[in-house]
Amino acid sequence: MDRLFQDPVTRERVWKFVNYYSHNTTMARSLVVPDMSECVFVVGACLGAVKAWNQTYFEELVSEVS
Repeated sequence: MDRLFQDPVTRERVWKFVNYYSHNTTMARSLVVPDMSECVFVVGACLGAVKAWNQTYFEELVSEVS
């Protein structure tokens, strides 16, 4: 996480989001819809980290889903 997300606030937001929503241990918890603005932020932060890590890989990824 430290290598991917230089900003500690972004790193913490991504960490909390990924950990909370990856452990749906009950039916009630699995039905909770995440905050969409937080989803958008986390996805953007993750894609930004991929782009900073490897520009060519990022561009290939984008071309595959476009």
